[in-house]
Amino acid sequence: MVQHRGALHRVALSEVEAVQAADNYIELHTASASWLDRITLAGFLAHAWATDFVRVHRSFAVNRMRIRRLAPLAKGDAEIMLDSGRVVPVSRRFRDALMPR
Repeated sequence: MVQHRGALHRVALSEVEAVQAADNYIELHTASASWLDRITLAGFLAHAWATDFVRVHRSFAVNRMRIRRLAPLAKGDAEIMLDSGRVVPVSRRFRDALMPR
């Protein structure tokens, strides 16, 4: 549940493509909307229900099920294209978490 303009809205985690850090908040990005919630990115990822999400940058985590393409960039960085077409940066530090096991 996410509070927005005085009301609580149900946002299904399966619809969330990316989570972006915003100080002590996170932005939950779906294909059609973005929602702000008061929790840190690390706090969000620590929950048991966040198992489909992987951190790809100090400011971003993505839903593994929503990744369409991973493209390498210079100096070991990369970028991810999600189902909606949103592009998310991937830093060298977190890139190995995306590789097949």
